[in-house]
Amino acid sequence: MVVRDVPDGEHTRRLLEAAQAELRQLAGNLLRVREEERRCLARELHDELGQRLLALKLDLAHLSQSLGDPVARSSLGAADRHLSELVDAVRRLSTDLRPAVLDDLGLEAAAQALAQDFERNTGIRSSFRADLGQFLPEPVAIAAYRFVQEALTNIARHAGAQALGIHLQAQADVLEARVSDDGRGMDPGASSRPGALGLAGMRERARHLGGTLSIQSAPGHGTRLVMRLPLPAKEQHMEDQEP
Repeated sequence: MVVRDVPDGEHTRRLLEAAQAELRQLAGNLLRVREEERRCLARELHDELGQRLLALKLDLAHLSQSLGDPVARSSLGAADRHLSELVDAVRRLSTDLRPAVLDDLGLEAAAQALAQDFERNTGIRSSFRADLGQFLPEPVAIAAYRFVQEALTNIARHAGAQALGIHLQAQADVLEARVSDDGRGMDPGASSRPGALGLAGMRERARHLGGTLSIQSAPGHGTRLVMRLPLPAKEQHMEDQEP
């Protein structure tokens, strides 16, 4: 039997690599659990609370029609308007948590709806283009959607932009998601600072799937974020879908 001594430095390196791999696995499990919780909560908000609120609106409408007192009808009208605002708020929250269109129609439709809602709510011109042409694995689609969602949130809060562009492109072995804006830009090194939690979350999602996140920006020259995620071979993806 041959016994080989492993240098302390090599042993430490292996332990560190094993610990990092375990941390990545734990982070991936946390992301999956979080997405499933988002899905369940969004469904509960839509199917339970949303439907009950709509039923209450109908009850108010019927009650208003049966009342002859103008003052009482006016009060019910005000209550109905507040209830409508609450229904809209619940719908927005449900969509933010997990848009049904992502599960029903896929990444392209969900990201396009996100861009349209963003332009309507902020007034920032938003262009969207997608060249996907293939079915995407759910983890990849979710990661790309969350990337676009977080990028738009950052633009609304910090960029001072007038326009932005979103481009999703799938090639044979990689999905590339790009979001660029014409805002005030930033120091790319700022993405590693403790306060840049949104960018850190994007980077962690990409890393978990074996991908990368790159930032191209400079003060006064806008920002371009690019997430690249590897795609499994078609044969492997079909095997993964089999029961």
